[in-house]
Parts: sequence; C-alpha cells; structure tokens
Amino acid sequence: MKRIFGIIGALALTGAVYAASWETTSMRTPKGGLIRIGMTTGEVLKELGQPRRSRASSRGKKSETWTYRGNDGLYTITLANGRVTKIVVTPDRD
Repeated sequence: MKRIFGIIGALALTGAVYAASWETTSMRTPKGGLIRIGMTTGEVLKELGQPRRSRASSRGKKSETWTYRGNDGLYTITLANGRVTKIVVTPDRD
C-alpha cells in the first residue's frame, strides 16, 4: 500500500515539475536588451522582432499575446492598449 502511494506521489510531483510556468516582470533578449512590463509594442518589436505566434484577444479588450523563444523556454507577452501587461514563461522541454 505504501509503495502504491509512493509511486502515485512521485508521478504527481514529476507532472507538476514539467507543467509549471511562472509570471515575470521582465525578460532578456538574445542581444542583451530587456523587455519589461509597461514597454510599448514598438519597443518590443524593435528588441525582439516579429513573434513566433501572435493571437488577438476574442474578448472586448484590445489585447494580443505574442510568443517568443527564450533561454528558459517560451515567453508569452500579453499586450493591451499598445503596452506590455504580462510576461509568462513556460519551460520548453522536449
């Protein structure tokens, strides 16, 4: 019985580690620049170029999410009214 709980616990922890993502206030660009919350859309495009993926919000707000590859994985930048409002890092494990 203890062995079953141990196996289930180990599997649960493994899944949690691989599924984790986190929110941050900034990210480094490949050229050494810094993307921060509050920057304009133009500043982000100048530092990072066009995103890998872009998606407009279907809700009434004028917002978009852009995805870039970084050192820690995939960075999803949320922009609203032309400014960065959120940066989420999702580890990219093959």
